Amino acid sequence: MLMATFGVGSILVGLGRQLCCLPGSVGDGGMFIATLSALRSRARLVAVTYPALSEPERLADGLAQVMNHLELASAVVVGSSFAAYWAQFFALRHPERVRALVLGNGLVDSTDLSYDPLFVPDYLESVSPKELHAAWIERVGNLPVSPLQQLQSFMLSDRQTPENLHARFLGVGRAKVCPSLSLPMAVVTVLIAVTIPSYRLLCVSGCGLATWVRDILVCPPAATTHIF
Repeated sequence: MLMATFGVGSILVGLGRQLCCLPGSVGDGGMFIATLSALRSRARLVAVTYPALSEPERLADGLAQVMNHLELASAVVVGSSFAAYWAQFFALRHPERVRALVLGNGLVDSTDLSYDPLFVPDYLESVSPKELHAAWIERVGNLPVSPLQQLQSFMLSDRQTPENLHARFLGVGRAKVCPSLSLPMAVVTVLIAVTIPSYRLLCVSGCGLATWVRDILVCPPAATTHIF
């Protein structure tokens, strides 16, 4: 059953307003440990660990099954990176389950990150899961030491399998524009770190976002790493 696999390792804490937190390409639900600690007295947070799937539609339907299991009629859905991409498909396929949508450092389609050799679609289709995993362990290990760098290093070395990482990167490499959503613009926020050189602010209009996004917030990197 997809939901059983989808929910493995997911974390549920707190009471109050429901938030579903979806990690990006690197890591599992533990990526949100600081968020869980900070907000547990004010909200009911579900930090989701999801399986080795690349298709946004299957991920979206799996999240709906998890919410059914947890008896969450709706939630604020927070997605980072790859999850900010497929969270749009969750809103497309299950709009009644979305109280608000927060998209952090996401993408419109696969061309958004094609400037980076490790995100080129042809490379992602040909590289083995073990080779990709090793490349990202090396890449993250060479970054300046920071809480986020240390957390990502731990996730890659101790918690995330090569197959899971590869599936998520295939999802990025195969990403297509999400059709327009039916959500009202008052419930959508897009967060963008200033270090992302090719993120297409105006290209969100390609998936209908320009007509309903409430806020596009350009944040310094430190502001986004506390959330995602």
